[in-house]
Amino acid sequence: MSDAAKSYRFNKPITIAVDAMGGYNAPHDVVIAVAEASKTGDPHVYFTLVGDENKLSDLLYENGHNPERISVVHAPEHIGMG
Repeated sequence: MSDAAKSYRFNKPITIAVDAMGGYNAPHDVVIAVAEASKTGDPHVYFTLVGDENKLSDLLYENGHNPERISVVHAPEHIGMG
């Protein structure tokens, strides 16, 4: 991360929705990245993970996170990479 990116801070809360089930090595790598950001990133940034709630909750528990900054929206269906 660049020095400029590290020094940038939001003035008001922002929530980022993340498709946790999409992409390579998902949901594992996605959840690890969001969990780490919830602990070390800008305190005004919140995350909403979208995907299989049971899988996401288990991964969050295993990897540690700031529960005040992450919410999960259950989405039972997904489109596979084809």
